[in-house]
Amino acid sequence: MYSYTQSDLLNDVLTSFSTHQDAPTADASGYEIMSAFINNIQDEITKSQQTISKQRAWMSATEFGAMGDGQSHPLSSIFSTLAEAQATYPDAVSLADELDYCALMKALKKQRDNGRRIFLPKQGSNYVTHKAMTVNFPIDMFGENVRIHNTGNDDVLQIIGTSSSRVGGSKIERIAFDGSPTTTPDKGLRLEYVDSAQLLNIGGAYTSLFYNHGSQPLLRDIGFWHSTGKGIYLGDIIDPHMLSLWILASVSDGLYMENCSGLIASQILSLSCAGRGIYMEQNNASGQWNFISDSLSDTSGGDTWSIKNQQGLDLSNCWGASSQNAGTNGMTIDSSKYITVNGGHIRNNKQHGILIKGTCQDIVLNTPKTLSNGGNGIAIQGTSSIAECSDITINAHSTRNTGYGISANAYVDGLIYGGNFRGNTAGGTSIDVGVTNKATNAVLV
Repeated sequence: MYSYTQSDLLNDVLTSFSTHQDAPTADASGYEIMSAFINNIQDEITKSQQTISKQRAWMSATEFGAMGDGQSHPLSSIFSTLAEAQATYPDAVSLADELDYCALMKALKKQRDNGRRIFLPKQGSNYVTHKAMTVNFPIDMFGENVRIHNTGNDDVLQIIGTSSSRVGGSKIERIAFDGSPTTTPDKGLRLEYVDSAQLLNIGGAYTSLFYNHGSQPLLRDIGFWHSTGKGIYLGDIIDPHMLSLWILASVSDGLYMENCSGLIASQILSLSCAGRGIYMEQNNASGQWNFISDSLSDTSGGDTWSIKNQQGLDLSNCWGASSQNAGTNGMTIDSSKYITVNGGHIRNNKQHGILIKGTCQDIVLNTPKTLSNGGNGIAIQGTSSIAECSDITINAHSTRNTGYGISANAYVDGLIYGGNFRGNTAGGTSIDVGVTNKATNAVLV
């Protein structure tokens, strides 16, 4: 029987190293053979890692020198001259520039060239920048629930196209874009003329989201708090889809939407904002209907919901509570057409629960509850001429309000109302005799 000897092992090892530059000689010691073997393995691992890095679909920000430790690292701490810094970071304009800013800008431009995603690693990391990162091309960047913190007075990240050169296909995921209470950065994320953006699980403290001129974006799991302006602004957006947005304690309006159309949104939460909780104006740019469901606006300085010059809107199970200042309402519908309110609670507001005013037409309130408001539960107020408010249909539960359960002044034509209007301080109903073409159905007062 053949026996595999130590000499055979040595010959096999030597054969395996025969083409390697560090191959041991035939008279090498055991230590030299093992050292060469280990070096060879390490070389192969390094080659494999380099191959994997080239083949994987993403690049780590740390590969470009980003630290993400929440500390300031000016380029002067690494480079002696600006020219030396610019050889590594072409976007540098001063040795006072932050390393994380320069590294992220370099990564973004590398992505533009190779198409690989940018990964911001390590949960809880904080990448420090000092001015806006600005690009005019699509980006794809995801984090591990990390922060980009701008210590200056500018936006954190800008994606800016133009009307003739729009930007499409950007995706940003699991990143917070933060300012600080000691500075006033403008926007956490600013998008202009950007189409088909996907903003997933993003947010920011002391910043906001500004999105103007776009189409078919997806906004999901987004939160901004202590914004220095409007918490989330959407303007001239076609077919936005939004799920689970929340805005807390902005110094102005919480969610502000204008000139948008084809909106589908659910689970919007606006809390403790100094202005209006949710504001919508002229959101019918292409004649498409808009839908919002299962949303809450609470404790605002202005109206909790404000709907103006709107055409085509369906609100389902939406709540508005605790407007704080004199004259503010739970929901104001002003000079709008084809508005339907299905269910929901409007309660504890300073003035009226729901106010319908201006040139309104085809307004349907279908079983909302208006409770414990400082004025009327539901108030319909035309302001200047007969039939300014027309074709109003109400079936509601309105009780425990300081004023009437429902009131309407003389400038209304076409009012059908019914429901439960008992238990209000001033009375159940106050319908002016000047209202034309009115009808009641099962009114309880």
